Amino acid sequence: MFTSIASTIEKELSGARAKQQVIEIHRTDRYSSFDLYRQTAAYCRAQMEAIGLADVETVSCRADGRTPYGDWLIPRAWDARSGQLVVAETGHVLAAYPDDTAALSMYSAATPEEGIETELVWVDRVEDLPESFSGKMIFCSSAIGKRERDRLAKQGIRGIAFSRGKIDMVNFPDQRAWDNYMLAPRNEEGMFGFSLSHREATYLRNLCANGPVKVRAHVDTTLYDGVSENVTGVIRGSEENEEVLMLAHLYEQGANDNASGAAMSLEVFRALNRLIDAGHLPRPRRTMRILLGFECCGFMGYVVNRMDRMHRTVAAINPDMVGEDQELCGSSFGLHLTPGADPSCVDALAIRLMEDVAASGDPLLRWRTQPYGVCDSFVADPTIGVPSVSIIGIPDRFYHSSMDTPDKVSPATLDKTGLVLATYLYFLANAGPKEAAWLAEEAAAQGKAQIAQMGGAFARDLNDGNASEIVANASDRLRFLAERHGRAVASSSRFGEAGGAKVDRLKAELADAAASAISSVKSAASESGDVVKIADDHRNDLQERAARITPRRLVVGPLTLEPLLLKSSGPFRYDPHWCAPYDDFLMWADGDRSILEIYRCAQLEAGRTAGDLAILVDYFEFLAEHDYVSFNETS
Repeated sequence: MFTSIASTIEKELSGARAKQQVIEIHRTDRYSSFDLYRQTAAYCRAQMEAIGLADVETVSCRADGRTPYGDWLIPRAWDARSGQLVVAETGHVLAAYPDDTAALSMYSAATPEEGIETELVWVDRVEDLPESFSGKMIFCSSAIGKRERDRLAKQGIRGIAFSRGKIDMVNFPDQRAWDNYMLAPRNEEGMFGFSLSHREATYLRNLCANGPVKVRAHVDTTLYDGVSENVTGVIRGSEENEEVLMLAHLYEQGANDNASGAAMSLEVFRALNRLIDAGHLPRPRRTMRILLGFECCGFMGYVVNRMDRMHRTVAAINPDMVGEDQELCGSSFGLHLTPGADPSCVDALAIRLMEDVAASGDPLLRWRTQPYGVCDSFVADPTIGVPSVSIIGIPDRFYHSSMDTPDKVSPATLDKTGLVLATYLYFLANAGPKEAAWLAEEAAAQGKAQIAQMGGAFARDLNDGNASEIVANASDRLRFLAERHGRAVASSSRFGEAGGAKVDRLKAELADAAASAISSVKSAASESGDVVKIADDHRNDLQERAARITPRRLVVGPLTLEPLLLKSSGPFRYDPHWCAPYDDFLMWADGDRSILEIYRCAQLEAGRTAGDLAILVDYFEFLAEHDYVSFNETS
């Protein structure tokens, strides 16, 4: 189904050209300053126009830390000119922006023009900081959270120096973590932050061990209510008023994260448009759209402002960190699939493309499938309903650091990931009944393979576990998988009528595969000599309570809880964050399932115990208190 498409695209697509785009985007994005972000957006718009895309436009959203899009706030716009932290007595420079563009925390407020000279205090735990340290700077082991920041601001702390431990400090002692959220979304407290390398942090810690250390800080920045720009354009389809979307974020400090995804998207659209114009590929049925903008929060602004387009969008794909030299970066690609609450046959296509287009050409390419997680593929959230997969190159030893630079980007890797992206996009844009039938068959085949693999795993577990419990879990999980993959099979109708009889047959085959696997597990349990008894379904008081509450979501997309900060400074039982907790549960809250059913679905999807039911009930009650969900509660 896709071999000839991939073969045609491969002749035109260029990883080397994409890497040059990486260099150009990184040239302005690496400073993390909104005035330069506008230059990035203008560059990308010019590139879309130059490669001949239609309907190129800029969709601006408010970057003021106040305007919610769904539940996301775009932080207040921030222009950065300079920032320096030095040891007062010796003049030793601990951090200097823009010499090192990761040295200054995003959204840092300006100091007075003459700077600030103050004592710096090492803090192991923020909660242990005495009140007497008002007006000083603190030095800690990592960037701090919102609750800690509030505490520091109330104590009069202006500045924070930190050395985050997620990066490889031993092998790369001059690497600095890039902090892009500690002071978001508005920083009305007027604080600033500096990221220290392991070398500088060790030097400073040794100084602090010998007595008080005074530092001078100078920060020249501007925080203001501005805009964030999404840039988009299309290759028009021939027949239908539907779209397939490729979205990749701009506006990050790194070359891999995520200049590589945006650059590869531009190259994919250049190649496809050229091939279509030259007649090497027929014009697809559906329009293909590229969308570049601010990760999650900016895209949520686009979704809210263009919901009519989202309703016409049948599929999406998100390239996020797709250019790593895997050996140099120690990386592996994760193919993140659609959520269990709204599965799709696009998973099956993406998996086959990674197997047959990318990995077959490079047996050393490292990749694995991963469950849905909140990234720019959030458009797959059931409240938006666009089935989407994401390719993300994590782990990466240079992730969110000063060393995520273009020399870590491989044209050969871009060739492989780009071919997957372009083939996925074009195949779904041109899909009709024949392709829909293939997607249904492929989704069923992959579902049956997973059921067989999972059944074998349960059978092997009998050697070490409680047979009764294993058989019960196997029965539930295998039936769940059959139902999940059955819905993925049925989703093929979105691309063309695969035939109702075929879909019904494939769903029946999945159910039969699950029944056969369950029977095998039961037989293995009986052969082991254990008497298999299924526990009764007696519910305790908590389960009864959870069974009576049916939540319905009232806010589009995944939650951050950050808009709560506009109403109150808290504290809240569940802290506002870039991505709020328990999204894997929230996905199932469709107004028909009780909290107990939601809890069970999330468990079956994860294949393990999924948290504490009491906490989940409390979380949904918290959401109801703040108008994120409504309850239909039975007595």
